[in-house]
Amino acid sequence: MLVEAVSEELPTLLDQLKDRLPYSVAVMNMIHMIVVGRLKAYKVLVPQDDTRGTLVVLWPDATKKERDQFPVSIFATPEASHQLEDHLLNTTLVDWSRNISFFDLLPWVLPPTIRAAQKKGKVEELNSYRRWVLQDLSPADLEIDLPVEVYVAPLEPHHAKEIYKFWRFRWAYSYDNLLEQVGHLPSSGIFLRQTNELISWRTTCINGYNGHGYTLPEHRMKGYSRIALKFLTKESLCLGLIPCTTIRRCNSASENLYATSGFQPVYDFFVFHLVGSDHMRCD
Repeated sequence: MLVEAVSEELPTLLDQLKDRLPYSVAVMNMIHMIVVGRLKAYKVLVPQDDTRGTLVVLWPDATKKERDQFPVSIFATPEASHQLEDHLLNTTLVDWSRNISFFDLLPWVLPPTIRAAQKKGKVEELNSYRRWVLQDLSPADLEIDLPVEVYVAPLEPHHAKEIYKFWRFRWAYSYDNLLEQVGHLPSSGIFLRQTNELISWRTTCINGYNGHGYTLPEHRMKGYSRIALKFLTKESLCLGLIPCTTIRRCNSASENLYATSGFQPVYDFFVFHLVGSDHMRCD
C-alpha cells in the first residue's frame, strides 16, 4: 500500500535517490522542488511497509480539479518494481478518473505500470525517449554572450498564455500545468530590447527536466535557443537541480543542441499516456 511521505521524510528520501543516479534524476528534481517550495502540485507516495529497493510515485494532488492532465512520475529499482502494480491498484491516494500520463518509466517499470493502467483506462499511447543529463558544469562555467538586440530573463506568469499557443503537447497537458511551470520553476526568455517582445524561451517541465523550448520562426538561426538553454541551465544549477532533458530519438536538432551544450545521453525510458479518445492528438 502507498502512503504519502511527510515533509520531514523527504530529505532522507533524496539521499536514497541520489544513490540511484542517473536513473532517479527527474524524480529527485521534483522532490527537491517540493522541499524548497517551488512545486506544490504533487503528493510523494512511498510504500507503507519496508520493501526491497526504492519505490517512489509522484501523483498529482487529486483534491485540486485544475491538476487534471498533470503527468505522473514513477521511479522504482528493479527489485521494487515487482510490487508496483499492486501498489497502484490498491491505494486510495491516486485518482484514476482523469486523463493520466506516466513519465520516466524505466524498462522494468513499464510492464507493471501498463498492467495497472489497462485495468483502469480507455486509450493508451506509448512513446520512447532518451534522457540527457548535464555533465560537470557549474554556474560559473556558463558565461552568456548576448547580442546587443536582445536581453534574457526568467519568464513570468503572464507569458504562459503566449507560450501555450505554441506548445505542441496541448492535447496531453493543461494550461494550468504550463502556468505552474512558468510561475514557479526555472525558466528563460529571450526578449527584443526595443519592444520587449518574447521571441525564444525554455521552461522546466513539471516532471523535473528541461521542457518546452521554442523560438519564433522569424528569429531562428541566430543562436537564441542556445542562449535560452544556457540561462535555464544556470538557473537550475543555482536552485540545486540536476539539469536534464527528454528527447525523442528522432529529434536530431535537439540532440545536437544539448550535445554541444554540455549534456550527454544516459538512458532510455518510456512515456505512457492513458487518456480518453477525445484527448488523443491528431498529428
